Amino acid sequence: MPALKAITVPLLAVYWGADQIVPVDRSIAALREAFAGSGRARLLTIRVFPGANHGLLMSPRGLDFAPGYLAAMQGWLSEVMKGSRSSAETRTSLP
Repeated sequence: MPALKAITVPLLAVYWGADQIVPVDRSIAALREAFAGSGRARLLTIRVFPGANHGLLMSPRGLDFAPGYLAAMQGWLSEVMKGSRSSAETRTSLP
């Protein structure tokens, strides 16, 4: 994917474990491949929230974000703003 290979800034990729629209594992593999080499892997952070659907929620009619989602966003943004972000992949465990 040429567009992904052109990215030179930190990227947070957020996936939902129960997503019926986006193929999570295939998407993560494509991102890893695009960011491999040239020292760009450090720019990529991947977060997976098992049990959450494509709408960031825990149920089709729910109103609650996946547990840890907002904290993950805040933490990543804080790290990027400080310049201390490093490559990471996390599959958040849900209660």
